[in-house]
Amino acid sequence: AQKHFSNALEASGASLAGVAKLGQVRRYRAAARTSLGDVALRQGKFKDASKFYNDAKKGAQDDKRLDLMWPAQRGLGRSLWLQAIQEKDQKKALSLRESALSNYRESLATIETLREGSLRADESRTTFLASIKDVFDEAAAANAAMALVANTTPGSPLSGKALEYASEAFRINEQSRARSLLDLLNETDATITEGVPADLLKRKQDNLDRQQDIADILTGINVSTEELKKKPSELDEELEKLQAEYEEIENQIRVASPRYASLTANKPLTLAEVQQNVLDDQTVLVEYALQTDDSYLFVASKSAVNLFKLPPRANIDKLAMDLRAQLIPSKLQRRLV
Repeated sequence: AQKHFSNALEASGASLAGVAKLGQVRRYRAAARTSLGDVALRQGKFKDASKFYNDAKKGAQDDKRLDLMWPAQRGLGRSLWLQAIQEKDQKKALSLRESALSNYRESLATIETLREGSLRADESRTTFLASIKDVFDEAAAANAAMALVANTTPGSPLSGKALEYASEAFRINEQSRARSLLDLLNETDATITEGVPADLLKRKQDNLDRQQDIADILTGINVSTEELKKKPSELDEELEKLQAEYEEIENQIRVASPRYASLTANKPLTLAEVQQNVLDDQTVLVEYALQTDDSYLFVASKSAVNLFKLPPRANIDKLAMDLRAQLIPSKLQRRLV
């Protein structure tokens, strides 16, 4: 696989004119480098993986391709985090972890930019939505792990740097849930239009339709004789303008309908806001972040925050189902999906 991607990378640099005819110059090179990073990561060559991801990240940034940027940023976060685990020098390990967190933050910011604006239609929507959940999970887990490392007294309420890491992990976890809900509503065509002027809705839809048309042409899904007269660079430039126009339309919609803005914005409460505005002296928030490798439990009162590491999601799911089986007679149990 690595040899295949290496050959593809060399080919993309050697015959750009041929690749340009397919409208895939930018995607081809950055995607190949990201794929090389994936291969190196699976082989345990974390430094090589970091180099490939970093090259892919720079290429995507230069070409302003957000749809190619976030996978490279996420990959760089993963590879740097894994390097930190192997690093014996504690100072170097801490530096690697901080760099990993920085790249995860960048990846999440890029994802939100894509989702709050318009997805580049040449990025598979289904693949995109399925993949970003992993980025949120990895970023939340990394911050939670750092919080536990920074907490000098295990089991005690968090403070200082440990509390900062835990707050970030909590924010990402909540952001992931909010994003999943918004995507679910969108996938079920539960369009929020109350209070939005009809002309703005039409401009928004026309803009998205045109973006889709251009993307279909660039990816070869749709071949129009008239559109083929344009160069790929011209179509890509038009796509960039449409994205800018889309963001402007969205801003106008938010101004025209504050309700629309409040329902579509992915801005959940922070941990501090939960403590200040939701909890009282008699209430404690218990929130689970269940993940494939390690899970975490947040316990927040109005005056303190604790964080605990738990077993992987599969273990906890089994314990929960076993408890359910003991509490509810088998005849009354319903299947949980």
